[in-house]
Order: sequence, then C-alpha cells, then structure tokens
Amino acid sequence: MEVDTGAAVSTISLKQFKAKYPQKLIQPTSILLRTYTGEVTKPVGKSRVKIKYENQTTDGDIYVLMVFTELKKEISSDKVLIPYTPELPLILATDASPTGLEAVISHVLPDKSERPIAFASRSLTDSEKNYSQIDKESTAIVWGLKKFFHYCYGKEIILMTDHKPLTRILRPEKDLPTTSAIRLLHYASFMAEFKYEIIYRNTKEHANADYLSRLALQHTKTETLDEEATYYLSQIQILPVTRNEIRKETRKDTELTKIINEIQGELPATDQTLTNPTRRMFI
Repeated sequence: MEVDTGAAVSTISLKQFKAKYPQKLIQPTSILLRTYTGEVTKPVGKSRVKIKYENQTTDGDIYVLMVFTELKKEISSDKVLIPYTPELPLILATDASPTGLEAVISHVLPDKSERPIAFASRSLTDSEKNYSQIDKESTAIVWGLKKFFHYCYGKEIILMTDHKPLTRILRPEKDLPTTSAIRLLHYASFMAEFKYEIIYRNTKEHANADYLSRLALQHTKTETLDEEATYYLSQIQILPVTRNEIRKETRKDTELTKIINEIQGELPATDQTLTNPTRRMFI
C-alpha cells in the first residue's frame, strides 16, 4: 500500500517520537510514503497516539521516519550533489547560528540554478559562542574558505551571506581602518589572498546554509593560533611597508650597516668591530 503524503498523514522523526512518547511502542507497517517530489520513503513504523486537530482530540496513527538517515542519503546522492567543474562559477554560502557554523560550496549552472558540490558544518566552541553575531558570521566565512581552500584559492568566487553589514565591511576593494576589531583585521588579512565578491542574500533564500548551521556536527578539534605572530602578520598586510622603507630602516641599524658595508667591500678588513656580528650572520 502506498500513501501520498499530500493527504492527511501525520509523520514524526524517530528522535522526536522517543522524546515525546517514551512509553509508546512502534508497530511495524508495510505502508510507503511518497513525498511531493515523487520520492518514496519507508517509515520505521507507526504508533497509535492522541492527535489534536481543530481543538478536538482523537486517536490516530502517526508514522515514524528515520529522517536523518534519509536526509543524509538524499544529500549525498547524485540528485543533489554534482562534481567540481573548473569552468563553472563557484558560490560559497556560509551562515552562523548561536550554536554552529555551516558552509556550502556550489556551482552556478548555465540555467542560473545552484547545485552543491559539498556541505560542511561544525558546532561553535565555548569561546566562539560568546562572539557577537557579526564575529560569528565572519568566522563562518573564514572557516568556509579554509574548509574548501582547494576549491576557492586562485579562482574568482562569490561569497554569499545573510548578514548585510559584512558585505560592506569585507568588500575586497575596501581597506579596514587599523582601529577595527583585531579579529576582523585578521580575517580581512586572510581573505585578501582570495579573489571574491561578497553578496547579501535574504535568510529565506539562504536555507541551504542556514539550516545546517542549526544542526551542526559536534566540534572535535579546536584551531589554535599564535596570536602574536598573527597580529604582526596582520600589521604587515595593513601597513604600507615597501622595499625602500625596509632598506631605509636597515641603514639606521649600526650593526647591520657595518655588515652590509663589509659584504660590499666598503670597509677595510682590519676593522675588528666587524668580526662578531659578521660571524653571527654567517654561522
């Protein structure tokens, strides 16, 4: 027997069923359910429960579905995912919820539709949960770029976010003020290595990234950064340091100036003051 779920059929996930009806047993069933898109799914079973409809309570069958297993199977099938093709445009859609991050890397097909290549999600660490929303959203973008680095690096990509302020703050043609929050400066420094355009998309149209950020995989590895090294690197990216400035500042150092002059043969070999610094440079 096959039932079209367009009819009045009540379904519930196995996890929700166990939480809501811990004393109820699941009875086997041969019924198959058909979705609106035509796919057929087999319930784990059914159970007789109290169903409230239009302020009236009655007994009815509720069908229990192994939702996560079916969803995982569908998401990883060729009906959803497509292989990476270098010639097609790339979109990286990211989002952050109070508990997790999500990134979806997709191709834009000639008919302007989007088809995902891969999905990724993780939960936030305890410290990340204390971030402001703008920091969470920017963390999602940077994490997505790192996760799909081999897809994104060296290729023009579109970054898609539902956090509108970030489309102005992280525009590639805009330099952040040196007084900006240090985390955003770090992120902007990292993102400068990529060729991207950042675009805002309404949350209602951003469901692929939004949904999985709320059902993120458990975070099992904390990324550790050398904060001091990261800070100095970010300053190098921000400040206009040139070769001429490095040359000028080097000449101000007495020891380095003597070493340079000795190497260039501009000082007599009898100058004993060069022995120790020169030895240190070449040993």
